[in-house]
Amino acid sequence: MSKRLPRRAGLILAAGVTLLLAGCSTRIARIQSDPSGYAGRTVTVQGTVDRIFPLPVGEYRVGILSDDTAAIPVLVSGDYRAGDAVRLRAEVVAFSADGIRASRDEFEQRIGSALTAVGADGDDLARRVMNLLIPLAETFEITYLLIEQ
Repeated sequence: MSKRLPRRAGLILAAGVTLLLAGCSTRIARIQSDPSGYAGRTVTVQGTVDRIFPLPVGEYRVGILSDDTAAIPVLVSGDYRAGDAVRLRAEVVAFSADGIRASRDEFEQRIGSALTAVGADGDDLARRVMNLLIPLAETFEITYLLIEQ
């Protein structure tokens, strides 16, 4: 009987740690501080949708997601509205690598690849996203975005 109690306690502790780790998310400020270090990685972020902009094609929309540390643009397919609290699994796509600004074509290709990986028509949607993002990126100095997976 005494052997069962430590074993059960160990199983309960292991299950609790697993649930705790599964609930972890990346802070947006961490991505902001090292976008090239996160580029190409899938992260889980949670926060509030500040704004949402429909795209003229497909089911995707561009939104601004914020947590208590920062805000980041995100390409989403869900039916989110401003003010929604969300938890997203997303790929980080960087405009720049190692501080060198990527060309429009390179960034469009990165977006297209990420979208194709989730089953979207990557090329057409990437061009439309670029038409929306390039002016925003230049105005607000955006160097990366998230694409919901």
